[in-house]
Amino acid sequence: MRTLPVVFAIALGGTAASAQMFPKPAPELDAMAKLMLGTWACDSTAKVGKNEQKYTLKITWTRELGGFWLVGRSEASVQGMKLESVSYLGYDAGTKTWMQVGVDSEGSLVSLTAKGGPDKLEFTGKARAMGQEMSPTMTMVKKGDREVVLTSSATMGGQAMTEEMVCKK
Repeated sequence: MRTLPVVFAIALGGTAASAQMFPKPAPELDAMAKLMLGTWACDSTAKVGKNEQKYTLKITWTRELGGFWLVGRSEASVQGMKLESVSYLGYDAGTKTWMQVGVDSEGSLVSLTAKGGPDKLEFTGKARAMGQEMSPTMTMVKKGDREVVLTSSATMGGQAMTEEMVCKK
């Protein structure tokens, strides 16, 4: 994957041409990074059917891969089980679309997109968990410079699942 840009750079005459061709992260991503970077503590309430589970989550956001992606690494303990996840959040300036891809320590995969700015994003997409496909939604609302609320919902195996996370820096 890394060799393709190098081949293009050589074909175009070296580093001066390649520096002009390669894009920089979008200003929208810069604004989101300003909000998200750092460590957050989240209080979460998850519901599956009639069952409710409360837990806390710690997530640390960094900026990686040339500044094009915000990467959130989280840890939680739910009913004595350690859960981990990694989430990549990027922005396609050409289509003005946010992209999020996440994986977790239970083998789940989620791929979401959204439009909008850092104050409110409404994501939709697809996920796979426990051998089943879902179409989750997730809304992220900025409540202040140090507080974000995430609400999500999906249906899996005929059961409704919802979650609300209040995250503070």
